[in-house]
Amino acid sequence: RSAAKIVAQLANSIALPHNNPEMYWVPYNASHGEYNERMAGRLVYLEENIDASWRKNFDAIDIVDTDKMLEATKSQTVFIDTMQYLKTRLFDMLINDWDRHEKQWRWMLKADSTGKRYFSPIAKDRDMAFYIFDEGVINQLATNVNEKFQSYRKDFKNVNGLMEQARKLDEKIL
Repeated sequence: RSAAKIVAQLANSIALPHNNPEMYWVPYNASHGEYNERMAGRLVYLEENIDASWRKNFDAIDIVDTDKMLEATKSQTVFIDTMQYLKTRLFDMLINDWDRHEKQWRWMLKADSTGKRYFSPIAKDRDMAFYIFDEGVINQLATNVNEKFQSYRKDFKNVNGLMEQARKLDEKIL
């Protein structure tokens, strides 16, 4: 799927932090064992792992996962950049990325000019953006059973379904 590469370019154009997926050729390699049959001879997109080593890239104090961010924000001294999160969630809707659970975020800890510390979101794992469920019986059944499975179209079938996967996190943050 090439969606992740396109999403990175779109995110960059509207100043949303992101990683940069790259395409790789997976050669046959005896050390891959059972994975050779499934992966050898294929083009794949690999996504950079956003961790604390990315602090310089984003001018951040630290980069943490969602659980650590939520724990840190229980105090009154660290906040969440809710406007940046909302901007990112609206972007998710625009690109039809319905797979936005807690594990698909990293959070930059930053400080403003007054020293106020806050977390700003970095969305990752964009493999479901622009997805189209038109092929096959299984995909058609999936769209009828779960409202979150929606094909990328100019009109939304069900906004609530599209946003369902992130509902808990949205409620905590927004």
